[in-house]
Amino acid sequence: MSALTRVDLFAERAQVIARLGRVGPHANAAPAVVIGLDAAFDIRLAADPRWRREREVYVEAGCRHELDCGDALMLVLYLSPGRLDDRQFRRRWSLGQGALIALPAQDAARDWGHALLDGQLPRDLLRPSIDQLSGGPPPRALCEDGRSEAVARWLLSNPLSVVPLGTRGRSLALSPSRLRHRFHEQTGISLQALRRWQRMRAVGQWLATGQNLTETAHQLEFTDSAHLSRDFRSSFGLPPSRVFGRASQIVDHTRIAASR
Repeated sequence: MSALTRVDLFAERAQVIARLGRVGPHANAAPAVVIGLDAAFDIRLAADPRWRREREVYVEAGCRHELDCGDALMLVLYLSPGRLDDRQFRRRWSLGQGALIALPAQDAARDWGHALLDGQLPRDLLRPSIDQLSGGPPPRALCEDGRSEAVARWLLSNPLSVVPLGTRGRSLALSPSRLRHRFHEQTGISLQALRRWQRMRAVGQWLATGQNLTETAHQLEFTDSAHLSRDFRSSFGLPPSRVFGRASQIVDHTRIAASR
């Protein structure tokens, strides 16, 4: 019997296949490829009352939007935060600028999405399939600017820490305000948005080990599971139980790679 929901976590990217239903207004810290595997869905910018009926769209990082997926089975691929993976994807599909862009038909992605959920896609074919959709493997960096990249890597390695703007800024010869501005200019997202992104990824990684939401909240220093749920809903527009339910299969590919 196939899983009802599948979550794949990589070092740089992440993917969810699930029936998401209604997804409230939110802005992702990473660009997202949103595909209806078996039906179209409705999407709109949070500031626009008009719904768009689509089958596949690209949503850039920081774009506040909401979804009404109905009963559609959805595939959402989150690219690496920052502008470099975004740029690679836009080149792959010859996309111009825009926060919300309709994509050409993604029949190949629909095929391997269904195969993955049904357990018919060999594990070693998943990452090449994602790379083909994305235009190549994830870039080795998040930023072209060395100082912004140093901050990004520190944040990705320390998702539980408060961003020490003064300390990090002094080490890079930047004031806190200049550090914030430069980072946003280079990545398109804020320092706090990247921290929240990595912290939410850590939620999935802990749940993949068999922990429940309460145990995961404790490990990641949330006040309680309700606090975790609020932050998750704020980041993704829906409660974590919609993605990490009992019927979910969560695969942490970083842990698998480290164990080899």
